[in-house]
Amino acid sequence: MTMTTTQRILDLVATAPASHGEDLVLLLSKANELYKQGLQNLHREMAARLGGRPTEELMRAAETAGMPCDASQDRDEATWLPALAEWEMTRPP
Repeated sequence: MTMTTTQRILDLVATAPASHGEDLVLLLSKANELYKQGLQNLHREMAARLGGRPTEELMRAAETAGMPCDASQDRDEATWLPALAEWEMTRPP
C-alpha cells in the first residue's frame, strides 16, 4: 500500500510526543520536508491540469477554491492558489 504524503506527516506527528531533543528536531525537519514535497507535487499536478487554460480561467479557479486572486498575479501564482487550497483540504479536521 502506498502512503500519501499527508499520511506520512500524520505518522510523524503521532510520534512527536515521545520525541525529545535532537530526535524531535529531526522529526520536525522530516515533516517540514514532506509538507514542502507534497505541496510541490500537488502544484505540478495542478499546473498540468490547468496548463493550457487562459490566465483569467486560472484566476477564476483560484477564486472558486476560496483563494483570492487579482490581476497582479501571474500564471504560476494563479496555479499555486488552487493547489494550496486543495492541499489544505487534505488535512484532517
